Amino acid sequence: RLGIAPEAQVICSIARLSPQKGHTVLLEAFAQLCERRADLVLLLVGEGPMRNAIEDQAHALGVRGRVVLAGFQPDVIPYLSLSDVSVVASEFGESFPATGLESFLTQTPLVITDLPGYRGFYTPDNAVVVPPSEPGAITEACWSLLNDTNLVNKLVTGGQTSVRDLDIEQVAARYTAVYDAVLNRTTPALKPTRATQAPARHADGGLSWDAPVSADEGAGVQPVERSCESPLSMAQVHVLLHIAYNA
Repeated sequence: RLGIAPEAQVICSIARLSPQKGHTVLLEAFAQLCERRADLVLLLVGEGPMRNAIEDQAHALGVRGRVVLAGFQPDVIPYLSLSDVSVVASEFGESFPATGLESFLTQTPLVITDLPGYRGFYTPDNAVVVPPSEPGAITEACWSLLNDTNLVNKLVTGGQTSVRDLDIEQVAARYTAVYDAVLNRTTPALKPTRATQAPARHADGGLSWDAPVSADEGAGVQPVERSCESPLSMAQVHVLLHIAYNA
């Protein structure tokens, strides 16, 4: 149905066709790859406002005949399953990409850009991590995966391990540990400050952490030094204190 030859090597991107997803960079990288081998196909699964611009760029680069735009698909697993490489080329404004997990599930080796929302989960153990907005880096990453079976096997194994780490019981246990920490069951008490005190409720029902801490409020609480070893960031503390205050 897609018109892809059985012998083709398929590079796949599952993403809405919008500016932050990096299709412009991916197309430049793909054009460079096409100079090295003639059996490549770029499969783009998704729909969005950049479709015409993507088609125009593919024409300009001379690779339109090797780019398949499959449009929006409610189930992307079959498309990843027929692919040799999965690429997440996003450049900005992204959080955690489900496409990476879907790549792991289908044992499709992954190339992914190094964005803040991706770090900590997508690592060299399960993906080839490249700088955003650099076509050459994507070119070299894809070339390595198309030619290095040992690297592919390593990343596929790492991806399977990462998926197991997201087992619902393990995730629930980690959330419980965060709540326990906020409720001071597992961490020392913090000296009240604007960053750590309980929020003040205003007459209009709003909340803030701007009110000063009185001497009475701070009495009996032992200050501790903050360090990078703390299990919680101040942002987590603020959010979870807000939840606890309204429970």
